Amino acid sequence: MNRADMQSLYQTRRDRKQKFANQHHHYSDFGVLLHYWFDERARAEAETEVLLYKLSRNELGFQKLDRYLTAVSRPIELTRNLDGFLHHGDIVRLKWIDKSEGRHYFLAALPFTIDDAGNFGEPCLATATEDSRIMSRSAFHVFRNRNDVANHIPITYGECIMICTLEGTGHKMLECQSTSLSSCARKSGHQEVKWVKELTGRSLWKVVHREKSERRKTEGKYIPNNNNVVITHLASGQNLAFEKGTVMNTVMGKEKEVAGHIYQDRFRREEDENVWQFEAPSLKPEDYGGPISLPRC
Repeated sequence: MNRADMQSLYQTRRDRKQKFANQHHHYSDFGVLLHYWFDERARAEAETEVLLYKLSRNELGFQKLDRYLTAVSRPIELTRNLDGFLHHGDIVRLKWIDKSEGRHYFLAALPFTIDDAGNFGEPCLATATEDSRIMSRSAFHVFRNRNDVANHIPITYGECIMICTLEGTGHKMLECQSTSLSSCARKSGHQEVKWVKELTGRSLWKVVHREKSERRKTEGKYIPNNNNVVITHLASGQNLAFEKGTVMNTVMGKEKEVAGHIYQDRFRREEDENVWQFEAPSLKPEDYGGPISLPRC
């Protein structure tokens, strides 16, 4: 009978349990398998080796969190224009104003994961944040869904548009999901709003005037920035809605939910939950200089 056979004969339950744990951690040394004095040291060395390996590959928890916060909080500059209208490809923010408390909320993307290139992973929720910083998760491109119109012509009321995250985030499209039991109650009239990679018919929206009596008059007119508008989903007819009574605890703090729903009062007028603003700074005369005065000859 050799040493291994003798040792297996006198193994206790604790030894077998320790042997299984050591084999799970790939400890092949015979002495380590029997819980000798250097067992804990070998385990600590192996765990340190794994820790250093993950540290070198930026796979530790705090490194992933730092990479996530850096990617979603990257500072962005909004598009500045002279005419004050919304243009194709402009970088803007969607702002919702709480008139009762005087707070400002901004539409934001909340990805569950971030890849090594900084692209937002899916699922990517649409939320409203109170963070006033202009950053990659709360600034978006607005594109018209037409190729026969020059880009310098402003976007008009009733025109089909797409709202997309910026370059370097994966170009996620704002989409209103169809009603499902897993997201919203079937008869509640609410639909889930997310950011998705694939462009489909559910990623198309249009901007209309807040007052229903003015919508026919303003159809085809340019959309001014920093004015109250209603953003309507083409496929479902639902409006982009700010959910007042909701609070989400996220890694970015407490945020509000955003959904697809039509909020109307008893007179069928749009309530504040459906009213947004395309926020973009306008160039002032002092920013680009006054008129040139030529000297007289």
